[in-house]
Amino acid sequence: DSSNPVSLEFARTEIEPVLNCVERQIAINVELSAVRRMTKEGQKGVQLLMDLDALDNDNGPHEILQHILSRSAKHFQAELSAVLLPGLGIQEIWPGSVQKNESISKAVMTTLGALVAQAQIHRQVLLSGVNIRTRIAAGFRSDNPKVLCSPIINSIGDVIGVFVLIAARKFSKEQVRLSRAICAKINTLLRTADQ
Repeated sequence: DSSNPVSLEFARTEIEPVLNCVERQIAINVELSAVRRMTKEGQKGVQLLMDLDALDNDNGPHEILQHILSRSAKHFQAELSAVLLPGLGIQEIWPGSVQKNESISKAVMTTLGALVAQAQIHRQVLLSGVNIRTRIAAGFRSDNPKVLCSPIINSIGDVIGVFVLIAARKFSKEQVRLSRAICAKINTLLRTADQ
């Protein structure tokens, strides 16, 4: 009826759900396209996740975390990998020699503590360089090591700790996604270990 034109607000409320649906479908298509074009690195990441799924939960959280850290360090070609869960009193670092050397351990733990605080504030993956004091104390081979810090989030959405990798090169987007998946696995493994 031309004598009673549709209001702009009414038109918007009718069209907005359709546009949201189209936007979601585009996002799904983009993700599917990325999966189809999965690189060799992505395929190796899927294999790592499958290997982590196969870990025996009967060994306890310490041993499980050490397996996760060593396999992750190898996959990411990292000089150091760590899980820090302050509320649970868990501080696992690979290689284990880092925790045995008091000065190295202190420098690394200071850095990890700061990363936990940042993760709790930002609630997302953090990418940065290693501060020079930690780099020298830990004896990293690279002159400019890179840090990937992924928050570990519990079932109610709280950041309970971090999964950290330190490597000689920058981390790719695919590696960032893989680190998030590893964090979810760590959280699941910890929940099942408590049961």
